[in-house]
Amino acid sequence: MAQTNTAEAAKAAGAKTPEDNKKPRHHKNDRFEYTTDDGAVLRAKYVENLPYKLAKEFRTIPEEEVQDRIVAEILSPEDVETFDELTIGEVLEFLEQWQEESAISLGEL
Repeated sequence: MAQTNTAEAAKAAGAKTPEDNKKPRHHKNDRFEYTTDDGAVLRAKYVENLPYKLAKEFRTIPEEEVQDRIVAEILSPEDVETFDELTIGEVLEFLEQWQEESAISLGEL
């Protein structure tokens, strides 16, 4: 009797695999865009395009400094100034959408 690969058979039958949920990685030069309530557009590096050294740095800096460090890394200095003037609601929305559209989340670093 021939042995069948269960995973291959399931996929052929239309079953979803973990690979189906993976988002494609963005090119290093691609930017996430967020429009503020005032109409300003912020452009940020995607999570998967953060330098590895930043992930290593997270282990050595106080937890309350991590978000500021991320913002300084993903936005231009001009956009950081705009970001600092956002409402808490806008900041939370920005961070949620940014992680949602990135191929990986911050928790995966």
